[in-house]
Amino acid sequence: MNITQQRLTNHHLSQTPFTEPAQAVAWLGAVQAQDFAHARHAVGIRCTGVNEADVFQAITERTIVRTWAMRGTLHLLAAADVRWLVSLVAPFVMARTGSMMHQLGLDGATLARSNAIIQHTLAGNQQLTRQTLLTALEKEGFPATGQYGSHLLGHAALTGLMCLGEPQGKQDTYTLLDEWLPPTPALTQEEALAKLARRYFQSHGPATISDFASWAGLPVGKAREGIVGAMPSLFEETIEGKVYLRPRTQPSIPHPAPTAYLLPGFDEYLLGYKDRSLVLDPQYNERVITFNGIFRPTIVLDGQVVGTWQRAVKKKEVVLTLAPFVELGEGEKEVVRAAAGHYSSFLNLPIRFDAQPVTKPTLT
Repeated sequence: MNITQQRLTNHHLSQTPFTEPAQAVAWLGAVQAQDFAHARHAVGIRCTGVNEADVFQAITERTIVRTWAMRGTLHLLAAADVRWLVSLVAPFVMARTGSMMHQLGLDGATLARSNAIIQHTLAGNQQLTRQTLLTALEKEGFPATGQYGSHLLGHAALTGLMCLGEPQGKQDTYTLLDEWLPPTPALTQEEALAKLARRYFQSHGPATISDFASWAGLPVGKAREGIVGAMPSLFEETIEGKVYLRPRTQPSIPHPAPTAYLLPGFDEYLLGYKDRSLVLDPQYNERVITFNGIFRPTIVLDGQVVGTWQRAVKKKEVVLTLAPFVELGEGEKEVVRAAAGHYSSFLNLPIRFDAQPVTKPTLT
């Protein structure tokens, strides 16, 4: 079994792209979105005929939603998945942040009062900026700065009170979830675990139990429960002593000419696994993942991470600077240029390559 080729297929990178942003997001289960520009690209690269404006439009039309989910991190979720998925992962996020909340003096009564203020402030289909919400909390006596304010807002989202609305320029806005989306059926924890496991392995498989637990932010025992519930749709295989799970019905894997992808930072193809050594040589880890957990945009060639890249968006063009780990051959450079063409279409801007590639990437 060629694991990387199966992953490229299941991620909908190597074939059968989606036609709508919500389809790609729902398929993946969630798309990490702490960096919104990278998240938009992660959706677009799995679609055909979809540009950056279409992803913004999907948020305006409320088919995808940006909110806190797995691991307490911002993600893009399909609208129908927001409530059951946030309800599933929230208790585990809160358990991990419990000691910090205690240090900040954020007990149950304090958080309930904060939520009540946020609900009152956002009522009436308001979409307000972070600073507006923090100012409202400060007026009621909350020292809503630094980590304190961030935990108040994160808690409100994890309890299903609010989510992010439409961006105002470069600023996020917040809105009440119940006013933003229609009701959806509740799931039991058992149902939700099985559903999340199916989503993960259909899109990220072949992958291991520890990969799933790490991605979902679940204890390994809970991850196992989800896999048990999802097993009718999964296939288990042992390779070199490791147990991998993938969809029981696996699409045929083509044998194309060399293919390349310019993947965004935090892309699920790399971030979505605990063990990344199958696609990223450990000697290059620090060039891709910073000490504080930032995932840089990557050049992927035939399933392997072979470098990083960065962009500079100008008024009339985008300048790309490539930083391959080793010198690429002419044929490899050609397919990388082809991958840049997809990115050009996504941004609706022409691409120009920097004539002086860097050896050590900087953050974008």
